[in-house]
Amino acid sequence: MELRTRKANREDLMLLYGWANDPLTRKMSLNKGTVSLETYYKWFNIYLHDDNILFLIVEGLDKEDWIPIAQVRLHADGEISFSVAKDYRGKGLAARIIINAIEFAKSCFPVNCIVAKVKKDNLASIKSLERAGFNLIGEDTIKRESCYVYEKYL
Repeated sequence: MELRTRKANREDLMLLYGWANDPLTRKMSLNKGTVSLETYYKWFNIYLHDDNILFLIVEGLDKEDWIPIAQVRLHADGEISFSVAKDYRGKGLAARIIINAIEFAKSCFPVNCIVAKVKKDNLASIKSLERAGFNLIGEDTIKRESCYVYEKYL
């Protein structure tokens, strides 16, 4: 599948809100529980307007249409987070999604190192990060969750 990355925009609100409340996304998130629309709307506006955050949508070419398949947030300090839409999980796309988003971000942020923190039981994200060229550098505890810390130098 061909991929492209773009910045998120206001029209993406409800799509991303739905993705944020996907049961597997909630389970793997460091922020537990369902997110209310009011709360998500506040976060969404912060992500859209903060010059230190790139809020990205990765789209895949499905037949002749570009379909949103993932969201990626990259902070100016190099921290990355991502989620893949339910219908596109397990298809071997996540590493390519991460790489595509990082390539897009290079023109926006002068970041030399990307860091990802992932729960230890999030095997799919761990494999995806490793396939995208990230290396395990340590462990951390965030919000009482045991996490691995990965990094990738650009």
